[in-house]
Amino acid sequence: MVKLPLDISWSDLRGELIQKLVPGEAEEEELIRLRGKLERELTQSLEAERLKAVAEVHGSAARDTWIAGDRDIDLFIILDGEYSRKILPEVLDVVKAYVKTGWVEAYAEHPYIKAMIDGYDVDFVPCFRVDPKRGLKSATDRTPLHTTYVLLHFKEDARDDVKLLKRFMKGVGVYGADLKVGGFSGYLCELLVI
Repeated sequence: MVKLPLDISWSDLRGELIQKLVPGEAEEEELIRLRGKLERELTQSLEAERLKAVAEVHGSAARDTWIAGDRDIDLFIILDGEYSRKILPEVLDVVKAYVKTGWVEAYAEHPYIKAMIDGYDVDFVPCFRVDPKRGLKSATDRTPLHTTYVLLHFKEDARDDVKLLKRFMKGVGVYGADLKVGGFSGYLCELLVI
């Protein structure tokens, strides 16, 4: 625990906290390298199976709202809108072949793959490219739209403010939209800051 003087200003306190929450250059470069590798290689694997799809990182790693020390990546497999949900098992088979070993099939609204890659927890989540005016095929179709919205509406210090809010919520045990926590998602933190 860091001890700070009781008479510290909010500006100074915020600066001290941000220094601890913002990933360092080496950590950021490592994430960028792995992100690019995963997107490139999985997209090539999907193309080799003649699937119209692209792998894209979304979530905090895409919006630069991840906190130093967090080691998770949300990799979305964005399928062409012409596909139906019947294609999902075939897509997940491509992911399993790409990961090779150590993967776990998890379930939310539909199955996805969890794996540990280079020390990062990676979720491989299929979704569909959709026109939001025409509706969704799955709940995960929203995530690429969320990324676009957040990146368009962030102001200068928004990312730092999101990191502060996330750290506070983690500290009081309300961060995490999963069933275990039932709290605030990273996206909701971003919207609150916006």
